[in-house]
Amino acid sequence: MSLLIISPHYHQETAARAIQVRKLTEGFKNSGLEFYMATLPSPKGTSSKDSRMIELISERTRIGKNQKYNLLFDANKNILIDFIKNNNISTILTISTPAYSSMLGLSIKKKLPAVRLICYFSDPMPKSILPTPYFSGPSSLLNRIKNTFQKYQIKKVLKIADKIIVPSINTMKYFEKKIKININSKTTCIPHIGGQFEENKKYQVKADLKNTLVYFGDMHRRLSPAFIDACKQAKEDFPDYFKGIVCYGTNNTEEFKKFLIKNNAENLVEIRSSINYLESLHLMRQSGVLLLVEANMTESPFMPSKYFDYLFANRPILAISPIKNSLYEYYTNNDDLDIVPHVKEKIYDAINKIFKSPKKSINRKLEHLKREEIIKQYLSIIDK
Repeated sequence: MSLLIISPHYHQETAARAIQVRKLTEGFKNSGLEFYMATLPSPKGTSSKDSRMIELISERTRIGKNQKYNLLFDANKNILIDFIKNNNISTILTISTPAYSSMLGLSIKKKLPAVRLICYFSDPMPKSILPTPYFSGPSSLLNRIKNTFQKYQIKKVLKIADKIIVPSINTMKYFEKKIKININSKTTCIPHIGGQFEENKKYQVKADLKNTLVYFGDMHRRLSPAFIDACKQAKEDFPDYFKGIVCYGTNNTEEFKKFLIKNNAENLVEIRSSINYLESLHLMRQSGVLLLVEANMTESPFMPSKYFDYLFANRPILAISPIKNSLYEYYTNNDDLDIVPHVKEKIYDAINKIFKSPKKSINRKLEHLKREEIIKQYLSIIDK
C-alpha cells in the first residue's frame, strides 16, 4: 500500500510551501515510506529521472511578457486515477497549492471512494476568507459569486476528506468560523518543519548583522506606521546598539520602497536580494535579532513557516503579531522570544529590552519540533 502526494509546485526554489513539502518528502524517504509525487515538471528537467515523480499536465499561456501555467484539471484527474488503480495506492495527501491539489484529490475521491484523502492546509482557504490586508473584499458582483463558489468548494473538501492537517489550532478555528463547518474531530495540528542547521561549506555565507533586526522573506504589506515609528525612535535613542533593519528578499520592491519613503524610513531598512534557503539558515545564526512581522490585523490565522527556522537558529526573536496569534502554541519561553502587537510603545520597549541586554547564548529545547518527530506525526495519520 502506497501514498500519493499531490503538490503541483513542489519544484519551486524559494516558495515556503514548496520548501516545506521537500522537507516532508525527505523525511518520508528516510522513514522508508513508499510514496509518489504528482507535480509539475522540474524546470531543471530532473523530475523525469525520479521514478517517484508523476508529471502533471499544464497549458502554457503568455500574458504580455509573462508566462502562466494553467493546470489541466480533467486530464490530470484521469492520469492520477489510472496511476492509483495500477499501483495499489491507498492514500492521497494533498498539499500545495491547496485550492488546486485538494479539489483534484476530492474529484479522485469521488471516483475511488476507498482511497483515503488527507488534505493539508498551510493557511486557511480560499483567499476571500482571509483578514485584511490579505483580502479587502470583492470588487464586483462577478468576484462575489466567484468567492462564494470557492468557499463552497473548500467546504466540500473539508466535509469529505478523511483527515485534515493544519499547522495550528488557530488555523482550524478560523476555518470553522469562516467556512461554518465543524472539523475538530478529523483535524490534526502538526507544526512546520524548521531548518535544522547543517555544516555545509557550499552554503556558508557571512554578513555583519550585529545590532540589527533581520527579516527573511517578503515584507510587503506587513509593516505598519507604528512599527516604523518605533524602530526610527529606537535607532535615534540608542544608536550604539540598534542600527536598523536588514531585509533579505521582498516582493513588490518598488512599492515597498515607496512605503519607506512615505514614512521617512529609507535609512532604516536595508533591502538585500533574495538568497538560497540554505544560505539563509547560515545568516539566521549570525543575526543580532530575528524579526518576524505579521500584518496589522485583528487576529492571525497563520503559522509562519520561517518561525520554526528562527527557533532552530538559536537567536533572539522579535515577533510583531496580533494579540490573537499562533506563535505560543509550540514554544513559550519569553526569555528569548518577544511577541508584541503593532503598537509603537510596545515595539519600542521590546527593541530596547532585547538590544540593551543581548543574550550571549541560546540553546532552545526543541526535541518536539525536530524533523523526525514531525514525520512520526504524519506517519501515524497515513498508516491508519
